[in-house]
Amino acid sequence: MYTSNDLTRASANPLPRTPATTNSSNSSRAIIYPPIPPRPDPMRVTIDENGHRRLPFLSNNPLSVDHERVHRYITFRPYAAKCSNCAEDHCSCDFTEHGRPCSACASTCRPDCDFVNPYGFIAVLAHYRDLYLHEEFKHLRAAVEAGQLASSRLDREFERAAAWFYSGAQGAVTLFLLNHRATDGMMLRGIFHIVSSITDTGLLTQFLAVMHDKLHPAAIQIIVDRLNTIYGALHN
Repeated sequence: MYTSNDLTRASANPLPRTPATTNSSNSSRAIIYPPIPPRPDPMRVTIDENGHRRLPFLSNNPLSVDHERVHRYITFRPYAAKCSNCAEDHCSCDFTEHGRPCSACASTCRPDCDFVNPYGFIAVLAHYRDLYLHEEFKHLRAAVEAGQLASSRLDREFERAAAWFYSGAQGAVTLFLLNHRATDGMMLRGIFHIVSSITDTGLLTQFLAVMHDKLHPAAIQIIVDRLNTIYGALHN
């Protein structure tokens, strides 16, 4: 069984090369190394007819979002790097789960945090899968060579391992969507309600001067609109 530390260490190295076959003296046939990633690879983000991004459907038997394995997938990152925005701004960056923006991006209303990018999430999930399947096949091959597993059952057991991964991955996809829906635009709505309650134009102008190069343009526009509303009311 993987631990998050094991996967973090493993992911720092290139994935093992996939040999065509390997011979086993204890089996009646050559052990064929399965293609990893599987072909066709289901781990792809697609665009529907309305231009919306769709995450892949991976399993009819998903694990629940509170399952330990789902938590492992949704919190996995191969490298402890900052999101692109924080790296560019040279500020601290905290990662919690895929689908949730880091605190810095959330507080400045930036919608493009790497941690809410579905393409990045699926790429990380696919990387986890490939590591997992390589490790599973290694154990299955060792079991065949040790005479603990009939070579005729290897393919079935490998398919079972893949199905188990995809059941957890489907739960992680669901949790990613829930995280994103819960946090998307939250800070922007918060700024709107806070600014709407302020009538001091000096305070708003000062805040705008300090934060104009830090806040997302949509947040800046909310403040500008509020100032225009106040000035319009004063001159009517």
